[in-house]
Amino acid sequence: MPKNKGKGGRAFKRGKSDTSGQDKRELVFKEDLQEYAQVTKVLGNGRMEVQCFDKENKKRLGHIRGAMRKKVWINLGDYVLVSLREFQDQKCDIVQKYSDEEVSNLRKAEQLPE
Repeated sequence: MPKNKGKGGRAFKRGKSDTSGQDKRELVFKEDLQEYAQVTKVLGNGRMEVQCFDKENKKRLGHIRGAMRKKVWINLGDYVLVSLREFQDQKCDIVQKYSDEEVSNLRKAEQLPE
């Protein structure tokens, strides 16, 4: 049998676990037709139930957008930025996930409720 000389396997695909060189990204605030939300339930297949922090305080079905699908992992209780749909009020698209540091900065800027 041939020896494994190629690049592949589980360890190669996962990449390095060194996160110390991670660059800080610029804080993204909401725009029109966007809202801040918190994940309340993970439904599977890239869908989540989110609690939006708008005037109605509404629960919506959030769908992870394609560019985030296997790159950014979203868990229960995470804060996200969702894009609202004009034609479906009960559904939204998850655009960005906020880290704990970004959530505290949003609270200092009085964008998120305590």
